Amino acid sequence: MSDIPFLVLTLLIAVTFLLPATAYIYRTRFPISFILFICGAIWIFLFITTDNIDLSYATDIPRTNDTIIQIPSYSLNYPMNVITSDASVSLQTANFGLSERPVNIDSLLYNVKISCISMDISKTGAPTGTATIGILGGTSNIIKTFGTVDVATGITTTQRTYTFCLSNHDYWVISLYDKIGIFYNTGTAGNGLNIYTQTTGFDGTNSVRATLSSAGTWTDSSTTDVRMILTTELVTIENTGTYTNTPFDNATSQYQLKNPITGEPNFVSIMFMFLGSIFILVGILVETKWN
Repeated sequence: MSDIPFLVLTLLIAVTFLLPATAYIYRTRFPISFILFICGAIWIFLFITTDNIDLSYATDIPRTNDTIIQIPSYSLNYPMNVITSDASVSLQTANFGLSERPVNIDSLLYNVKISCISMDISKTGAPTGTATIGILGGTSNIIKTFGTVDVATGITTTQRTYTFCLSNHDYWVISLYDKIGIFYNTGTAGNGLNIYTQTTGFDGTNSVRATLSSAGTWTDSSTTDVRMILTTELVTIENTGTYTNTPFDNATSQYQLKNPITGEPNFVSIMFMFLGSIFILVGILVETKWN
C-alpha cells in the first residue's frame, strides 16, 4: 500500500481523460479501446494500492474544522516617529493632559489607523493615581482608552518609552482634531509626570501639540511635538493544525482514502474504482462496435 502525491493524482486525472479524447480526435495508431483499457486499469490499480493522498504541499493552508489563530505584529510604517527628546511638559497641578493632534487633512496623522501609542514618560517626586493613554476629549473625557498605568509603581523617575496597545485587534482611525496623548489629573506640587517633547517639527503646522490645563482648556503649540510613536497592528492568520472529524492527518498532511483500521474505502477511493470500471466498459463497447 502507498500514498500518492496530490499533484501526481491531478496529472493522472488530466492524462486519463485527455488520452482517449486525443486518440478519438486524431485517430492515433493505438486503438481508442486499448487506451481506454489502460486508463481504466490505472484507476483500478490506484483503488487497490493507494491508502492516502499526500497533501504535504498544502501544510500552510487552513482546512475544514482547523483551529485558526491570529498572530499580531506591528508595522514600522507608523505615521509619527519623533525619536529625540529636547524637553518635557509637566503634568502636576497646572496641566492635566498632553497630546498631538491633526489640524487639517494634510496632516500625516489624518485618517490613519493606529493600534498602539508609545510615549516617553518619567515621574517627579512620588505621584499617585492612574494615567490614561488614548484619544482625549474635554477636561476628563477619554474618547478611546489604549491603556492605563499606575504612576506610583508603573513609571520610573528616569525617562523611558512606554507602549500602550488596544486589545483584541482593535484600532482607531484618527480624525480631525482627535487628540492622541495622555491624561493625568491627580498630581500635586512636586509630584507628577513628565511627558517628553521635541523641538524639531514633526509635520509643520499640519499637526500640533495640545496641552490640557487644569481649568479644562486646550492650548496648541506648533513649535514642539510630543515624543510619540504610533503603530498599526498587522494580523497574520496561522493554522494551528488541530481539527475534529475530518479525514486529514495533520502530522503527515494526508487525506485518508481508506479507514486505517478496517481498510474500508471512502467515497473518493470508491470513485477510483468507478472511474476505472467506466473506462473499461466504454473500451469494451468501442471495441465491440468497431469489430
